[in-house]
Amino acid sequence: TSRLGFKGTEDLGGGLKASFTLEGKVVADTGETTLGSRESSVALSGGFGEIRLGRTDTSLSEGIDTLAHFANMGNFGLNGAGEYTGDQANTIKYTSPKMGGVTIQVGQTLGDERTGGEDLNSISLAYAAGPLSIAVGFDDAGDDDYQTIGARYNAGAFAVGFHTGKRDTATDVEVMGLSAMINLGSGMAAHVGLRTLESGTDEFKTTNLGVSKALSKRTTLVGMYQDTDKGATAGSFFQANVVHKF
Repeated sequence: TSRLGFKGTEDLGGGLKASFTLEGKVVADTGETTLGSRESSVALSGGFGEIRLGRTDTSLSEGIDTLAHFANMGNFGLNGAGEYTGDQANTIKYTSPKMGGVTIQVGQTLGDERTGGEDLNSISLAYAAGPLSIAVGFDDAGDDDYQTIGARYNAGAFAVGFHTGKRDTATDVEVMGLSAMINLGSGMAAHVGLRTLESGTDEFKTTNLGVSKALSKRTTLVGMYQDTDKGATAGSFFQANVVHKF
C-alpha cells in the first residue's frame, strides 16, 4: 500500500493562517483508495498557536515513538507500533507557540465514535533545541490511560533515539525501543531498531535493519528488514519503498 496526502495553507492576513490536511491509503495493485482514512483536518493558526479540528492525533503523545524512532520511512515504522492510538475522529487540539524550545499540545477526542464511548483527553510537552528533541505525553480515556516519553539526538553524521511507554488497561502493555541511524554519505544511510513489547505475561522482541538512498531532494528509496520472535506478527519480512514528496 501507499500513502497519499495533500496540504494547503491560506494567508488570511493579520498573522492568521488557515490550513487543511487530507491523507489516505492507496492500494497500487487494485486501485483502492481511502482518502481521509488517515489525517483529515482543518486548522487556524497565528501568534496564539494553532487550533486543529477533525481527524488527527489528539496530541504528540500518540507520535512520540515516531519522534524517537525515525518511523516515517515510507509506509513502514522502523520499530513498529509503539503508540497508544492513531488519528482520531472528532478531535479538537491546541498547539502552543514555541516558548524557549518548548511546545505544549492539549487535545480531546469525543467518545461517540470510540470503542467504549469514553472521551480521550491528551496532553504532551516537547522540547527541541539544536540536535536534541525530548517529548513526554499522557493520554486518559476512563479506565484506559497511557504514559510515554521519547528522545532523539541527531548529530548529522549519526542519530540515536529512545522511546518507552506504558498503557494501563485490562491488560497492561509496556513498550521500549532503541534506534540508530548512520549517514553513509552520497545520500545513503543505515538504520537499526530494537524493540521489546510486554503484554500481560508475554514478551515480544522485534529487530529492524534498513538502508535508505536519497535519489533527489524529494525522492528516497528505502529497503527494510524486520524480524519478530513470536506473537501474531512473528516471522521475518522485507519491504522496499519509494518515498516521493510533492
